[in-house]
Amino acid sequence: EEEDGLLVEGYDGEGQLQIQLSYDIASLYDLVTNAEKRVEETLYNTDSGVLHRFLNVHQRELIGATR
Repeated sequence: EEEDGLLVEGYDGEGQLQIQLSYDIASLYDLVTNAEKRVEETLYNTDSGVLHRFLNVHQRELIGATR
């Protein structure tokens, strides 16, 4: 943790430093905001895909629905 952001370090199996990233507050905000948007998009796409598959299996008919 840094005073004005976050320091991220990655180590290999032998304990050797492999990568070091420093994020300021604005970068952390962007990272979290973009990640949340991607999760929401993924959930929406998954849900709509399930609905399309269900309707295809059931010949696009729902109980109580008329054509």
